Amino acid sequence: MNGYNVENGNVLFIILIAVALFGALSYAVTSSSRGGGKNANQEEMEMEIAKLDQYFALVRNTMIRLQLSNGCGIEQISLETETWPRAAQRTAAASNSNSPEDSSCHLFHKNGGNLHLETVNQDKPYYTNVSYIVIDDKRVPNYGVGGSADLIVAVTHITENFCAAVNKYYKGTEDIPQVAGLPSYDAIFDGNFFDHPNNIVSASPGCDETTNGTSHAKFFIHYPVYAR
Repeated sequence: MNGYNVENGNVLFIILIAVALFGALSYAVTSSSRGGGKNANQEEMEMEIAKLDQYFALVRNTMIRLQLSNGCGIEQISLETETWPRAAQRTAAASNSNSPEDSSCHLFHKNGGNLHLETVNQDKPYYTNVSYIVIDDKRVPNYGVGGSADLIVAVTHITENFCAAVNKYYKGTEDIPQVAGLPSYDAIFDGNFFDHPNNIVSASPGCDETTNGTSHAKFFIHYPVYAR
């Protein structure tokens, strides 16, 4: 009789453990389904920002190499390539008359920097249909000579949450500064600098919000690559 009770007790104990484990598993799955999407999105954005950061640094380093190895002045560096996604970008990039005819100062040509032009995937939720990587002249405060425009790489018209994530990556804060300027997705450096007012809050890479009126997303990434 006592053996029967012990056996029943063991079975009951096993059942209770199984119920407890099932409850814990159900809670874990529910919690994951509630928070997993957000975490996955954050992780994807962080990976995308790291990828952009690597490319921005590569642009900067390639420009430096063209100056040191090929003797290119910054005004001679050409951004000409047929892989710019927009016709206006290709036209602007091909209009640098300062660049040598042998393409030795072409950032994207095999005779020059031999750099691959990167583009963004506009289908991703943190980009828009006017999100483009551009390289253009903007005046960056406390970076080059005061009053002179510098060169930056920018990504135009991104979402606000991506902008906040960019600033978290570079500055440790999700605060988004406001500025009056805005990089144009059709503006590509053509060898000429325009010393217009400041378009960026600081010389640190990051993301700003423009106060200019625009029907597109007002947030843009900026990364200085050359100081004048």
